[in-house]
Amino acid sequence: MSILAWRDALAVPCISRLFPADKRGDWPDCLTPGQAAALQRPYVVGVDTQGRRQMDALASVIKDACLSGALPCVEEVKVISPPAPPVQEKNPFFASDEWLSEFSLKSTARPQLNKKTKEHREYFIKPVDLLAWFNSCELVPTQHLAAWFKAQGVALATESSSAPEAPAIKKGDVTDWPSLVRYRQQFVKLDAQKRPGWPVEHIVILGAALKAEKASHSKGATKRVASELGTSSQRVTELLKREDYKDWLESSASPINRVYQSAGCNPKSA
Repeated sequence: MSILAWRDALAVPCISRLFPADKRGDWPDCLTPGQAAALQRPYVVGVDTQGRRQMDALASVIKDACLSGALPCVEEVKVISPPAPPVQEKNPFFASDEWLSEFSLKSTARPQLNKKTKEHREYFIKPVDLLAWFNSCELVPTQHLAAWFKAQGVALATESSSAPEAPAIKKGDVTDWPSLVRYRQQFVKLDAQKRPGWPVEHIVILGAALKAEKASHSKGATKRVASELGTSSQRVTELLKREDYKDWLESSASPINRVYQSAGCNPKSA
């Protein structure tokens, strides 16, 4: 659906006027600073004066980054020649061609002052480089610019991180309180619904840690333990009320229970 997103972008006047008519078939491979700014901060032409200023400001910052080398780009120079002066018709009844060519103010042979050629420099930025610069500036691509990145096959940060990385510490590696804290801290940035569940073995370690914390500090123990795990006091309380944890406490023959007891906590009184 990238072509539809491209048509949506071209429907915005402040965007379409920056893309030549002969290059509107599909998303361009590179963008100029002005084009990138228009896709990122479109505005309503003739109405949104503030929006125009914000777009121009972003275009200026992007161009400055190109000039400083902070943003890699390809520079192209176009030579703009002045238009040829109009041909003046000479009146043969008043002067000869030779006289006109040398003395007449309208002579085409007279040197043209201030008609020097000019150079226009433009900077073209690849999608990978622009996205890297956006990330370094903590800028989040908006609708049309995000569609351009997607059409070029460049994944945004939110897309590439949608699948959580394999944890550095796996569930089975948790054997004590420090390793449990490291394990749970890997998921603190995820929504609560996306975090891994709590096996009873981990709740056992949690219960022992909470008991030890209460023994040394009577007030605020649950809150401190929850903070280390990156969760809430309510969640800690809920975990310790789970039926499988209660069943574990009733089973003194459990090997895990013996580990729990060796940590200095009597499961019957936890």
